[in-house]
Amino acid sequence: MVAAGRIVIDPSQGSQVVDESQTKAIGDLIHYCATHYFQDKISSAEGLKQAMVDIEEKGLDIIAPFPRGDYARPRIFELAAAINRMKALKVKTAGNEKWGVPSEQ
Repeated sequence: MVAAGRIVIDPSQGSQVVDESQTKAIGDLIHYCATHYFQDKISSAEGLKQAMVDIEEKGLDIIAPFPRGDYARPRIFELAAAINRMKALKVKTAGNEKWGVPSEQ
């Protein structure tokens, strides 16, 4: 289980998360994405991809406030699935130009 404030999600439901170390990483990755990418004007998919690039380049400890050493790297779809199960999640949508479709004036 991952708890974020009053939100609790179980990333193992319907996914292939097999270890508590993946669950810990998913929880911290959600926080990392929220503080580094989800506030920007990029799509959530791009934010997830960039977080995975960050991990590839700098290691899993980049997602924690201090070195932990007990993470197992989840796959991007497991991270996305956990976020998708956050019932209290509120998502802002941008104008169509963000998705390559010109806005109607």
